[in-house]
Amino acid sequence: MVGFEQYQPLLERAKQVLPPDVQVTLLADRGLEHAALVRGLRQQPWSWAIRVKSDLSVTLTNGQTCSGAQLMPPPQQAYLYPDVQVFTDAGLH
Repeated sequence: MVGFEQYQPLLERAKQVLPPDVQVTLLADRGLEHAALVRGLRQQPWSWAIRVKSDLSVTLTNGQTCSGAQLMPPPQQAYLYPDVQVFTDAGLH
């Protein structure tokens, strides 16, 4: 797992060098699953998707809370759950 403070400078640099009209989608593996990252991404116009660990609690848009393990798709498939709530203890939603 990589600490947020280790890759935050790279994200800041990307914001500086990317043209303002470019559409950015950040795809991250579960090693980048940090409340600070999610908080920062919500302040950007970027789209993003992060693969989560199986024990992370995720609240879906219908209010149902599940673990990442419960949301696992079948082999060879991927699911995207938009507008979920994670890291509620960090004041995020």
